[in-house]
Amino acid sequence: MNKPFILMLTAAGLLAIGCERPHAALDPNAEPVIYYASVDPTTAREIRTYTAPDGQELAYLYHHRPGQAADKAVLYLHGIESHGGWFDEAADLLCQEGFDVYCLDRRGSGMNRENRGLASGNIDGWEQLTTDIEVFAKPLHDQYETVILTGLSWGGKLALAYALAFPEHCDGLVLVTPGMRTKLPGQGNTAVQVLSSTPDDYVEIPIEPEMFTDDPDYLDKLRRDPLRLHYATARFFVEGLELDRHIDRRMPSNELPILLILAGKDRIIDNQAVINVARRGKQDILDIVWFSDQTHSVQFDAPGRLARQIVGFYEDHLRPTESEDASQ
Repeated sequence: MNKPFILMLTAAGLLAIGCERPHAALDPNAEPVIYYASVDPTTAREIRTYTAPDGQELAYLYHHRPGQAADKAVLYLHGIESHGGWFDEAADLLCQEGFDVYCLDRRGSGMNRENRGLASGNIDGWEQLTTDIEVFAKPLHDQYETVILTGLSWGGKLALAYALAFPEHCDGLVLVTPGMRTKLPGQGNTAVQVLSSTPDDYVEIPIEPEMFTDDPDYLDKLRRDPLRLHYATARFFVEGLELDRHIDRRMPSNELPILLILAGKDRIIDNQAVINVARRGKQDILDIVWFSDQTHSVQFDAPGRLARQIVGFYEDHLRPTESEDASQ
């Protein structure tokens, strides 16, 4: 989707053209930080790949119990700076509850960057991301009785946008501190940089590690993580706004059950504004759960509680009834 990126900034009366910002390409030999190592010998974590509609090979993490067939799955989408590895502990706990868990790394992020011929922090258009998910989720929904689409932060708004476009491929939505509305202190400066840039210019993502978590161990890992995304292209930010517009247009049509998890000490998300977006849907089920003492990344600070909430959402609203089982 082509859009004009050289814009007249009327307030200044000047034609502003962006300059290329510093950005380090991913070292293909970089050793990823291990955020969590399972102590459960019955669970496994594998790196696998699938082929996107444009032929691009994309990597993802698969958490499962070898030799045990699951009838339910969680499909997880990560945030703007992160990757599937940030969800490892919660995924392992969900495996212990009988779920298979698939953590997709967004193109341009995590394991799908220069090492696979993709530019870090860049996409051609937001629809490219939803079709990447669709080609993965459609067969997944044929394999399991229940598929719960789970998105955290930027991945939360991507999950919602995907579900509004392809509601038939998931049974429920878990939106964890989702990024439909944000309150970042530096986002005004980021907007100015994006408007004064060309599509391929890099703009710094205005999030500090302390906004994710206050856990010293995780803060250290975040700072050392070579897969963490620090910059994204101006195109990526503009497409993020298009993603917001898609959600605003389609939200009134949503019928999928939603579990909305919010953090009381979140410095990134505008919680009330996110609730207002969710309430615009016509879904019968909207469960709002507050992690009052947590910061943004509840998968680091409260993984056990997060996993229990997802399990409870399944048990209360998504588990097939005996009559549904008999009809299949």
